Amino acid sequence: MENKKELKILSRVIIHIAGNPQTHIIKSMDLLIKKIQQDENFQVVSIEPSEVSEEEGMFTIFAEIELRTKDIDQLAWFCFDYLPSSVEIIEPRELIYRADHLSSFFNEMQNRMHSLDLALKTLTMENKKLHTNGSALMRNLLYYITKTPKSLEDISKATGISKEELAPIINTLLEQKRLVLESEKYKWNTIGN
Repeated sequence: MENKKELKILSRVIIHIAGNPQTHIIKSMDLLIKKIQQDENFQVVSIEPSEVSEEEGMFTIFAEIELRTKDIDQLAWFCFDYLPSSVEIIEPRELIYRADHLSSFFNEMQNRMHSLDLALKTLTMENKKLHTNGSALMRNLLYYITKTPKSLEDISKATGISKEELAPIINTLLEQKRLVLESEKYKWNTIGN
């Protein structure tokens, strides 16, 4: 570890975690704090974790962390790696940077952002394919299930999908006139399909 004189930037950051179940977010925060404490790019001065709170079935926890870094670059990479919701530079009160150093930093940052953008576009494209293929599978499954009239409960049992989750799919197929509702039973509309 670098000596404290070389770690010139003192910052306060806040890291939030939200999710379910409560035990998972507590464990995730503990793991994240350990990872931050073990990172050699900075020195943790203090950590103040919050209590878990719950709002509308979602649990949240946060930790306020003071840390020292060698320079603003390391603080910026901390932000990329750990995604704090808030960052406050406590000291020094002024920072002076050479243009070539700042240019190098921005180029590295752009490189990381382009990598993230490419990964996001790839995931978006894969998600779209999965959605399209999932919709086709669901439509084909409903076609075979409703060759003979079935109630929503029967369709739910056959697909393993709850009635609440099936309702929007069924309603879309009704609007498209692929399904028809007769005597509270759904049947695939073979006319014109």
